[in-house]
Amino acid sequence: MIALILIPVYLTINYIVLNRTLKYLGAWHDVFKKRKTKVIIGSVYVVFMFSPLLGFMIKSEPWHVFFKVMGNYWLGIFEVSIVSLLIYGILWICLRFTFWRGKPYDIRRLKYGGTAVVLAVMMLCSYGFAHSGTIKINKYDIDVNKKLVLEDKPEKKSTLKIALVADTHIGYSIGEKQIQKMVDKINSQNPDLVIIAGDIFDNEYRAVRNPEKIKKIFRSIKSRYGVYAVWGNHDIPEALLSGFTLRGKEPYKEEPEFKKFLEESNVKLLEDKSLLVKGKFYLFGRKDYSMTEKLGEKRKEVSEFTEEFDRSKPIIMVDHQPRELEKASESGVDVALSGHTHNGQIFPGNLTVKIPWENPYGILKKGNMTSAVTSGVGIWGPKMRIGSDAEIMMLNVNFKK
Repeated sequence: MIALILIPVYLTINYIVLNRTLKYLGAWHDVFKKRKTKVIIGSVYVVFMFSPLLGFMIKSEPWHVFFKVMGNYWLGIFEVSIVSLLIYGILWICLRFTFWRGKPYDIRRLKYGGTAVVLAVMMLCSYGFAHSGTIKINKYDIDVNKKLVLEDKPEKKSTLKIALVADTHIGYSIGEKQIQKMVDKINSQNPDLVIIAGDIFDNEYRAVRNPEKIKKIFRSIKSRYGVYAVWGNHDIPEALLSGFTLRGKEPYKEEPEFKKFLEESNVKLLEDKSLLVKGKFYLFGRKDYSMTEKLGEKRKEVSEFTEEFDRSKPIIMVDHQPRELEKASESGVDVALSGHTHNGQIFPGNLTVKIPWENPYGILKKGNMTSAVTSGVGIWGPKMRIGSDAEIMMLNVNFKK
């Protein structure tokens, strides 16, 4: 329903952008004012504008992949262009009522103002494309007022090193290159525990290029207590058009290839499951909130896990979406690990993401519990990051009592 409402908005905005582009080009040379030139430019623009739809409708290779990738790039460029034009428009209005008040219109303002917008879009997009492939290691300290004695750390204060990653979105935009970077950086930190907090895939298993190679890369992760994962809202086959779900008559079903992929990658799936790791601390993973809704399932409440636990031992929860933090804290969880938000991924998303989420990114203390939300390793949709980083969150969880 939302998609149907946004279609005329999307078409209208694209018409405005195309019209402004033609006016800008026409200000520089008369050749851009000719009908033939306008038709050529308009036709190319329309192909880009409908590339997400073409990628959705065309299923045959290689055109499916071609338009899927083109659509992802286009959506990023389109978003940056809209934001740049809005900022330019606001500045234009401010100048019209201040320095340019009462002065006649000068075509040079269109030429040079338009050029400024074009250069801004080019520089921001180039930065965003390049920055999306750069993975940072961000370190945080978390204190838990419980005792934990590790085999080679018998001192009163012990530290559990957790590498938290999420939102790899392996598919059309993220492949073995980014995963190899991630694993190399994880191994460089010598973690005790590696957690993958959901959205491992990007809805389609067919989008995973060279899966055997990627499995081998995952198997090379070095961790004292192993690698664990939960599903995210994108770890299910789903027809998406520009991020919106288009439901068919077929009911949602889990993708067996996703689960097989994890098994062959030595990644243990915690799907509403818990375990006592080496008799030292509890680790449990929840089914994803959105995924269970689509499948018509219910997920266990946090209290259903923790009521069976020895509360004197540390309790670590993994939940893809940073929901129900109050419940988790009241139920005795010490550390809650999540992803999902991408920290907005592209400006101004890193600002607006703060509206729906209590902890959109980083570390938040909630009672005796600490919530850690990572911005993720991969990207969703546009292969671009502006105002956010692809990251591995290294958590030094310090236990003392």
